[in-house]
Amino acid sequence: MLLKTSQRLEGAVKENVVFLRRWIKHPFRLGAIMPSSSSLVKAISTHVELKDSEFVLELGAGTGRLTRALLDRGIAKAQLYVVEIDPVLCTFLQNSHVGVNVIQGDAANLAELLPPEILGNVAMIVSGIPMMSLPASKCQAIIESCFSVMKTGGSLIQFTYGPTSPLPAKKMGLLKQKVGRIYRNFPPAAIWKYSKI
Repeated sequence: MLLKTSQRLEGAVKENVVFLRRWIKHPFRLGAIMPSSSSLVKAISTHVELKDSEFVLELGAGTGRLTRALLDRGIAKAQLYVVEIDPVLCTFLQNSHVGVNVIQGDAANLAELLPPEILGNVAMIVSGIPMMSLPASKCQAIIESCFSVMKTGGSLIQFTYGPTSPLPAKKMGLLKQKVGRIYRNFPPAAIWKYSKI
């Protein structure tokens, strides 16, 4: 028991060090100074439900806190695809989540990054990309990319640290719904769900 606790603590310290180093190098790419809290990732994961033939896509996974929460919720590794733009974080994810489909690349190019057999079978996308720090044109490209690989009726879960929707939903042809507010996170976070009108 003590060994497992010690190993968990050692893993968390290593994860925080990796995250902090990448934040120092690319602060706007990560959007937060520390990984998401267990409260936030658990809250996000409760909104993810899949059928056997469907897939979930995680964008901007960082060090994999949400990845772990999705696996703990029962999402099979084969049904989970993770896209991370930072090559160092991507390597960290591949090493810490063996068996999960981890892809290094830009979320604006999902149709090119993902294998053909899952295109149109993605039921949900969960995103930690800091949309509010990106140019409007980049946000638009990412959202178009997301819905181009999703099945009809699929939805996007996005968390943010701002007080309002991180996406101009109406302008993008999306329905929006605030589905959570998590105060046990630094900084406090809101969870938004988007679907096509």
